[in-house]
Amino acid sequence: MPTGSSPQWEKLFGVAAHGAQAVRFDWFVLRKHGHPFLFLPAAAPLARHGLTLYPAQTQFARCARALLHIAIRFRLPLPLQRETWIASAENEFLKFAARLVGLDPRSIPTPAVLAGNPAGPGPRAMLLFAGSTGAPKIVVKAGTTPSARELIRAEVNILSQLPTELAGVPRIRASFNSEHVEAFAQEFFPGDSPRGAQPDMLGELLGGWIDTTRTVRVADVPAWQRLAGACGDSNAFKQLAKTLGERAMHPVVWHGDFVPWNIKVNPENGRWTVLDWERAELVGMPGWDWFHYVVQTEILVRKNSGRKLLQAVESLLSAVPFRAYATRAGITGIERPLLAAYLLYHNTIIRPAEGLTPAEGLLGAILEP
Repeated sequence: MPTGSSPQWEKLFGVAAHGAQAVRFDWFVLRKHGHPFLFLPAAAPLARHGLTLYPAQTQFARCARALLHIAIRFRLPLPLQRETWIASAENEFLKFAARLVGLDPRSIPTPAVLAGNPAGPGPRAMLLFAGSTGAPKIVVKAGTTPSARELIRAEVNILSQLPTELAGVPRIRASFNSEHVEAFAQEFFPGDSPRGAQPDMLGELLGGWIDTTRTVRVADVPAWQRLAGACGDSNAFKQLAKTLGERAMHPVVWHGDFVPWNIKVNPENGRWTVLDWERAELVGMPGWDWFHYVVQTEILVRKNSGRKLLQAVESLLSAVPFRAYATRAGITGIERPLLAAYLLYHNTIIRPAEGLTPAEGLLGAILEP
């Protein structure tokens, strides 16, 4: 019989009826803030790769993950909760995954699973499936709630529209939808998140997302229009609109949540792959992804606020790679107002569950005369 309380398993894998063909999944369960967030299969090879699904950022989290990797490698006892699910071998989602790894559903190994954030909008699961050798082959991103399924559709839609030559963009291998599940598959990207500021790499990657073949007014960018609709009567927006509204610049592909934990760095060639594109837009504001990367890292990883946070963004604005990026994008001279506009958007439209207070303080400091 199945054990555990995850509501996703039944929607994803179904329940094997008595006497029907079934496949057994066994996991070790890691919890965060009391919620299960990472399910590692008992098979050591895939369990080690499954750890990379968790993009640990703080020093404590990285050390804990490294220790767990060692324990799995040397098959040390793991003091973790166990969970089992008896899935139906006739389940359509399971058949979808099995086809992608070239196996019969009845013999598919237990996948590693990074569960979605239960406190976030539309939590989606990342499932790492292995082939017959036990080596990882594909990652499937799946949603089972209405909001999660909508986000899956949004990500599939934008990824299908992005230029094939755009650096850092993963490709969709296959997609799936049923009454309960919306999902798509990508290849497995090994590696970890980038560490440190990485200005040269950021300049190279984000510089390639600038569309230098055309110009648009700031007022015509969809994100600006949403901002005008949300807080057009505020003094902060009116102040920024005087400087930015009619300014022409080169638009960019805007990721919308460009942070280290949404990036994988290939350990062999150093190539970056950016994940989680559900917020992305084809016409975006230059600089906003770079601002987001720095501000979110400072607030959520380094736990900085006030003067240290302001120093970090001031350092970014004066950095040589960012200055070159600003020149290429046509935003030289308006970098600070664009930073303020990003913060206003972040604070009034995104309104994250964490880090809002330091970001509001930063916006006030940037807007000071």
